[in-house]
Amino acid sequence: MMVFFMILAVYFAQKYSENLEDKYYYLFLASLSLTMLIKIPAAFIVFPILVVLGRKGINSIICARKLILGLVIVALPVASWYFYSDYLSTHYGLGNYFYGDISITKSMSLIKHIGFWRTIA
Repeated sequence: MMVFFMILAVYFAQKYSENLEDKYYYLFLASLSLTMLIKIPAAFIVFPILVVLGRKGINSIICARKLILGLVIVALPVASWYFYSDYLSTHYGLGNYFYGDISITKSMSLIKHIGFWRTIA
């Protein structure tokens, strides 16, 4: 399901970069949000999406309204769910969901380890 929504996000980003229609922008954000809600490491899809959007697409997104709506559609639900699931795990004995903390720096530090790339391969 994560791969489906990820491909959908890339598709709608491509459609947005071609037409610059707001409906494709919001469909892209919604499918990206669903992708990250299913599995948070899918956030790395943002880098290829930036390439797909290109300079024209990125410049059209850089306005207060679109950036705020982007944060509301993507970041707010994802952050809310992962913090709430951590709360559920720690308070109701569901196990240690995050196995440590959820900082982005620790997640990005995985890139330096050869085992990470072997797993990806």
